[in-house]
Amino acid sequence: MTNIVEEKDFDMAYDQIKKELANYSKEFLGWRTYVEIFDRNNYGGSNGIELGVNWSAIGTVTVDNAEAFIKVLTKATELAKNFKYNGYKIHYSEEE
Repeated sequence: MTNIVEEKDFDMAYDQIKKELANYSKEFLGWRTYVEIFDRNNYGGSNGIELGVNWSAIGTVTVDNAEAFIKVLTKATELAKNFKYNGYKIHYSEEE
């Protein structure tokens, strides 16, 4: 049996972990990294939701910034891996 999540519930949970990651990034680095969480299956597509982590190159940084970046990347990995709707399919509500 396939698990189903309502679109609004997915959107709220997805937005929440993205905000959590952004705040975590600011806490450790004082600036926003380009580490982001995305659904690899086009928002639940035929294989269900599978969050992944994407990051842009940040160039050469200090050792301290590199260590902080690793913490942010690790946090993103944990959030994506433990997302409560991984494997679910999204039920899109019909607009009236």
